[in-house]
Amino acid sequence: MSPKRRFSDLIRTAGSVPGLDRLRFVTSHPRYMSMGVIDAVVETPTACKAFHVPFQSGSNTILEAMGRGHTREKYLTIVDRIRTVCSTIDENERTI
Repeated sequence: MSPKRRFSDLIRTAGSVPGLDRLRFVTSHPRYMSMGVIDAVVETPTACKAFHVPFQSGSNTILEAMGRGHTREKYLTIVDRIRTVCSTIDENERTI
């Protein structure tokens, strides 16, 4: 696709559709989660301020062995960013 689009672009575009009252997406896998997605949700009035960010393990060794594509530190950075930029956030963590 040219120019390259990001999920955060889709959130902003979909969130600006006339007549749309609420925009929600389900899972934000840590491997694909970016600070841009968090910012887009916070900045888009119709986007529900809710993130479902599943965690599989607190061990980088286990995460690597599972092929998850992220580290414990990245996961904690994501959660910290969500808590920092949106004080009214609905957090939902799930253990897999």
